[in-house]
Amino acid sequence: MSPFWGEKFGNPSSIHGFGRDAIMALDEARESVARFFGVKDGEVYFTGSATEADNWALWGIAHGIAKKYKTPLSALHIVVSAIEHKAVLAMAQRLESEGVGVTYISPTNEGLITAEAIKAAIRPNTILVSVMYVNNEVGAINPIAQIGRIVEQERQSRLNQQKANQLQAISYKLPIHFHTDAVQAVQFLDCRLDYIKADALTFSGHKIYGPKGVGGLVIRESVPLEPLIIGGGQEADKRSGTENIAGIVGLAKALELTTVWRASGGAEKIKQLRGALWQGIKSKVPKAMLNGPALESPDRVANNLNVCFKGADGESLLIALDLVGVACSAGSACAAGATEPSHVLQAMGRSEADVRASIRFGLGRQNTEEEIEQVIKVLPDLVAKVSR
Repeated sequence: MSPFWGEKFGNPSSIHGFGRDAIMALDEARESVARFFGVKDGEVYFTGSATEADNWALWGIAHGIAKKYKTPLSALHIVVSAIEHKAVLAMAQRLESEGVGVTYISPTNEGLITAEAIKAAIRPNTILVSVMYVNNEVGAINPIAQIGRIVEQERQSRLNQQKANQLQAISYKLPIHFHTDAVQAVQFLDCRLDYIKADALTFSGHKIYGPKGVGGLVIRESVPLEPLIIGGGQEADKRSGTENIAGIVGLAKALELTTVWRASGGAEKIKQLRGALWQGIKSKVPKAMLNGPALESPDRVANNLNVCFKGADGESLLIALDLVGVACSAGSACAAGATEPSHVLQAMGRSEADVRASIRFGLGRQNTEEEIEQVIKVLPDLVAKVSR
């Protein structure tokens, strides 16, 4: 990244030599990202964050379809899960205020969204389904490919009906698309769009050890997409604003390194450390309860451990752990300064007391056995101090 903070500080929209260096780097990064997701270069758009990309996917597709098919927003319907990141839920609520119908799908008590629930929620005028690949709070891996196939089958069914001229209602003339927030999945799971049957996918830099302040939206060229940010015409006139070249280059490199790390079996090491942490917690804090799928389940991502310490005050426990050098979180790390209860755990049916007693341990590539042992050593006394 460093050359693009100094000697190659050109604007990629400029035609001079410095600008050409920048646009070449941008093109190379886009090609690299496209290879990772198995798409065309022109189907990758860089954003300032995954939050922006999530916002854009929902708003842009809804408005894109309304514009292309000359249909009022009030005639459209979307389906989202109740455990999405707030970037999706807040935009779904905004679209509701604009007249779009929204169905929120509740998870199982393990935090999973079933393909059956999605299928049952699709209506003739549903134009978008958005379900996250991996939940950021409880680590549940949703059956994305199954959901994608359901959306694909519905789209084909509508096309067949149109060809047969059996239905004339405007709702049956509308397409249906599938978006997934894959921010928590990119490090561990296959995110090629053909594999997961998605039409659009959100990703982020800092979740894969890349830079903060850069993310992206991968979206099939066949999907109508209205720009959310306008003015300069960058990103094929879809997302205006001078591109963050250093951040984009760093993001592309982080994806390359993630591919290498995956192939080296890095996820298995993290999974073993997480297992050791959970075994230590269970043996030292008998009242501890796991939130989300079982650790041995294929439905749980390798780095997530969400634990309810029954009777404890989760916020006080987080502070106590921080004071001894252990960094954890309650809910989403993106909800800056938020103290409200986790909407994910609430949607899973947990009581308010259990929700407030839950914290999330997120393990990473640099964590060690010694650090796990230290957490197990200090945790029981801290839990006892903050429990009623």
